[in-house]
Amino acid sequence: MGEVRVVTRRDTSVVRRLLDTREIDNVQIRSRVGVGSVEWPGPGYQLVGFWEGPQLVSLLLDGYNLQVANGVPAALEAFARWIHQRHRHCGSIVGRPDDAIGLWQQLSALDSTVWSRPRQVRDHQRVMAVSCPPTVPGDPHVVALPSRHLEAYHEAAVAMYTEELGSPPMGADGAYRDHVATLMMRGQAFGAMVGDQVVFKADVVAASDKVCQLGGVWLMPKLRGRGLSEPALATVVEHCRQRWDTVCLYVNHHNRPAIRCYEAVGFRHVGQCATILY
Repeated sequence: MGEVRVVTRRDTSVVRRLLDTREIDNVQIRSRVGVGSVEWPGPGYQLVGFWEGPQLVSLLLDGYNLQVANGVPAALEAFARWIHQRHRHCGSIVGRPDDAIGLWQQLSALDSTVWSRPRQVRDHQRVMAVSCPPTVPGDPHVVALPSRHLEAYHEAAVAMYTEELGSPPMGADGAYRDHVATLMMRGQAFGAMVGDQVVFKADVVAASDKVCQLGGVWLMPKLRGRGLSEPALATVVEHCRQRWDTVCLYVNHHNRPAIRCYEAVGFRHVGQCATILY
């Protein structure tokens, strides 16, 4: 029988050791514990461990989004009970397919009315990564955009999110705007502008010591099909590799144009991901 408990400061070394065994898969969780104590991975989040005796076996990032690291069956069952007992919901479950889908199935078995009707199930997403210079020349117009362009970047970010998920982000003018502003202040929001419009964007949405993850990659629809995405993304990779060894992202398996773009820049298929969206 294992034990589930919130991790504390004294668990820091074992938590980071477990997360570092799969640096790309766990970069989102590692990003949250890398900037401070494992006791406080961010507003509204906590990090929960599944222990067998003195051994930390699995981790759960418990918050608006749920993610499991090293989700052995006993841990998934225990984490599902932990979440169910707190009578809460989430925006998404994300992670390696066995972890994300396994947790979703365990939660659905406990309460089908809450968990068994997600908005979307993306069970075949490619994880892609590049650890070398991009294989196409970059676009000099792509830079880390300063916060004075927040209005334009926020507009592009909302357009990207709406196109990807079919509806605008919750709190588009509040919490989401704050999220975009934070990325810009950290120098993690890259884009190209034409006049007062952002026509290309990409964000560093998570980072560990050696790995960063891109998200929100978007090109204005009227500019697509002209070969502009590859050099724009190549510049983002160049910037990122000044700080991190590896740049990764994930993409829906059916999005062939995006996959071709990523492959042209030098990304290679390194794993699988699943996302259950509510």
